[in-house]
Amino acid sequence: MSAPPWLLRLLSVAVLVSADRSLSLDADPSSNNKLDQQIKKLTGECRKEIQGLVTDLMSLCRKTQASDCESQIYDLFLADLALAQEGRWLARAARSEKDAMLWAGFWSGPGAEANRTTKEALFNFADLMNTSTVHPMTQLGQIVEDNGVLQSCGRDQAAMEPLEVRDNGLLSNFWTMASKAFVKSMAWKKQSSIVVLVNKDTSPNAERNLYDSVLWKYELPRIAFEVATSASAAPVSFGHRPPWRPQLALVDLRGRCDVLLEKMRHQATSSEEVGFAMMSAEKRTRVIQRWLKDRVTCLPCVSPCKLNEEFAEALREKLTETPSIMRRVFSWMR
Repeated sequence: MSAPPWLLRLLSVAVLVSADRSLSLDADPSSNNKLDQQIKKLTGECRKEIQGLVTDLMSLCRKTQASDCESQIYDLFLADLALAQEGRWLARAARSEKDAMLWAGFWSGPGAEANRTTKEALFNFADLMNTSTVHPMTQLGQIVEDNGVLQSCGRDQAAMEPLEVRDNGLLSNFWTMASKAFVKSMAWKKQSSIVVLVNKDTSPNAERNLYDSVLWKYELPRIAFEVATSASAAPVSFGHRPPWRPQLALVDLRGRCDVLLEKMRHQATSSEEVGFAMMSAEKRTRVIQRWLKDRVTCLPCVSPCKLNEEFAEALREKLTETPSIMRRVFSWMR
């Protein structure tokens, strides 16, 4: 005997509700979903941003027809999603058609300088350099932008509480994975140079200091990790592509290139993220230090310097000041 149509419709609705329940803020408090429970602990604005991010990421995952999106979102917020396997949807969302540009310290509003430190100036300069800022100019970057760049979570203690023994909390875990995806996309396509615009104070007590930025905490260490990992992946020989050693061109809007370079070099060699590269600490440090010495430069742009075509041309000239081919080959082989 077949079930009546009204019962079949009721059962189908129940199945759909059950499928979405695991990431709903209205789920029962006894739920085993630790991500859902942690979101409930967040303060109002942070909770809104994280929940919006989870919802948008879930939608993105499902659009790619990826299976088991609930567990993948959970793994993402544990910083435990394998981008080369089930997390391909996230890796694709982080890709940019143009070379990617990184940045820190640009905003639109009071205190921002026209043609220098506004986001409009940043995006215009990216166009002049024929590059693209990874956030918000990628699919993943736009999702983050749509959810307030998670700024409200920066001082929310619940966003820092680990979900598991080995992780660093919702906020840190997400930025670790997002930065991993952004930088991995650069490494996969062997991006030869990375322009990084920095408008941050190197004093730790400053309101807009370098050390609170995503660039400092996550993106720079991930670049160093990829450089080290690439060097250990395969020997340079006929038929093999050389390791990824992009030229890193810093643009310092505060004009303290000497200080900025020193800080960046220290972070690139000593951060926890770099420590996960699969090689001895001695070799890892040697590889990264050689890259920093040969391939990292800085160009100041202090007011009245503008992010215009004139400065873009100066930066392009800086990017052409690379070591000779033979010097680079010998450097790769050491």
